[in-house]
Amino acid sequence: MVALLVILSSLAMIGIFFWFYQSIASMGPKKLFQQAVIAYESGNTEKAIEFLEKALEVEPTSLEVRWMLAELYRKTGRPELAIKTLREVLEWGLISEPAEEIKFRKKIAEIYKELGNIGSAYEELAEVIKIDPDDIDTRLEMGKLLIKRELWDRALVELQALLARAPEHVEALYYLGMINFHLERFVEAKEKLKKAVSLNPNHKKAHFYLGLIYYRNKDWEKAIEHLEKAKDDPEVKTKAVRYLAEAYYQVENWEKAATYFEEAIQLLKSEGMKEQEMLDLYYKLGVCYEMLKQPQKAVENWKVVAKYDPNYEDIQIKLEGYAKLDPDDPLREFLLAPPNSIEAKCRSIVETLGYRVRSSRMYNKDEVDIIAVDDREKVSYFSFKRWLHEIGDMVVKEVKSKMDDVGADRGWILTCGGFSPSARAYAENRKIDLYDKNAFRELLKRVKEIEERKKTRRKKVSRAEGDTQPHKNTQNQRDATEGKNKEAKPT
Repeated sequence: MVALLVILSSLAMIGIFFWFYQSIASMGPKKLFQQAVIAYESGNTEKAIEFLEKALEVEPTSLEVRWMLAELYRKTGRPELAIKTLREVLEWGLISEPAEEIKFRKKIAEIYKELGNIGSAYEELAEVIKIDPDDIDTRLEMGKLLIKRELWDRALVELQALLARAPEHVEALYYLGMINFHLERFVEAKEKLKKAVSLNPNHKKAHFYLGLIYYRNKDWEKAIEHLEKAKDDPEVKTKAVRYLAEAYYQVENWEKAATYFEEAIQLLKSEGMKEQEMLDLYYKLGVCYEMLKQPQKAVENWKVVAKYDPNYEDIQIKLEGYAKLDPDDPLREFLLAPPNSIEAKCRSIVETLGYRVRSSRMYNKDEVDIIAVDDREKVSYFSFKRWLHEIGDMVVKEVKSKMDDVGADRGWILTCGGFSPSARAYAENRKIDLYDKNAFRELLKRVKEIEERKKTRRKKVSRAEGDTQPHKNTQNQRDATEGKNKEAKPT
C-alpha cells in the first residue's frame, strides 16, 4: 500500500512538472518576459532566468530579453554567459541604431572590468569612441582603465583628448594631475590638481596628491592644509594620515603628530604593516611623547622598536638616557634631542662659547662637525658625538686629518661617552681637547648658564629707555668673552 502511494505521488509530481513546462511553451515571448519580471520582483531570480531563457528560444532577436537575461546572469555569478548573451546581439547584427550599440558595448565593457579583463573592457570602449568621439564619459573610463594597468602615457593621451573637449572637467584634471605625479612631472601635476580643487574644493583625492607634492617640496604647512582635507577619503585615508603625522612632526606640533602617528599605526596594522615602517612610526611617536613631557609613553614606544631591532637609529641611547641619567642632567637633554634639531643645537653651543660658525655638517643623527673661528679669526674644528661607547684613537686621528684639511688651529671632540687611553695619548700634544661625558656635562651647564644670563639681560635692556645698538653689541661681546673664559676643562 505504501509503495503504491509513493508511485502515485511521483507520477503526480512528474505530471505537474510536465504541465508547467507545457504551459511555459504555450506562452509567447512577451508573456514570458512579463512572467520573468514578476518572478524577479518577487525574489525568485532563478525562475526569472528560466522564463527569459525560454523567451529567447522563442524570439532570439529580442533586445529587452537579452538585456535582462544578461543582467541576471551577471548578478548570479555567471558573467561569461552574460557577455555571450550580449555579444550575440553585436555578432548577429541585431542592432541598427548607434545608440543601442553603444549601450550594449558599455555593458559588455562593464562586465569585463568586473572580471578584471581590463584589455577587453578597453577594446569595447574604443569601439564606442569610434561611434561617438565626443563621448566624454567613455573617454574618462578608458583613461581610468589604462591607469589601472599603469599605462601612464596612453592614459595621458586619452584624458588630454577629453580635456580638449571639456576644459573644466574636474575628474579629467584630477587624473591628469595624478598621472603626472606618478611620472614625477610635478609642475604639470600641481597645475592640474590646483585647477581641479578650484573647480571642486571638496575633491579629496585631488587634495591628497596636492598635499604629497607640497610634502615633497618640504612645504609642510601647505602639505598639512591639503592632507587634512583628504584624510576622510577611504581610498587614501591611511596614506594621508601617515603623511600628516610626518608633516606635523616636521613643524614640531608634537600633539598633532602623536595623534596621527597613533592613528597611522592602527590603520597600518589592519593592512599588514611592514616592519621597517612600524619601527619608524613607533620611534617618532616616542619622540613626540618625549617632547610632550610624557617620558613613560615615550619609553613604551621605544621599547617596541628595541624589541624588533636593538640597533635601530639611536634607540639604545634613548632608552639608556632615560634609564640612567637624572632628568635635570644637561647631557640627557643633549642625548635625547630630536634628530631634526641636533645640528642647530650643536651650532648654538659653539656660538654661545663665543665662536662664529663658518659651516656645519651632520653626518648622521649622532655626529655633527662644525668649523668656527674666534675673535682673532683662528679656526677651530668641533666634532660632536652622541655616543655612549668609548672612542678610540682612530676617531681622534680622523678628526686631526679634518683639522689639517681646513687649517684648524685647535680641535674639540665632545662625546656622551669616554675615550680610550690610546685616544688620550694621541690627542695630548696635538691641540685636540677631549671632552668626555663628565667634561661635556660641565660645558653644557656653563652654556645653559650663559644663555639664561643673556635672556635676563635682554629683558632688562628691552625695559631700559634710550637703549642703543652699540650698547647691545658691547653686551654681546661680553657674553661671548664670558663663554670662553668659563669653558669646562677637557679631560
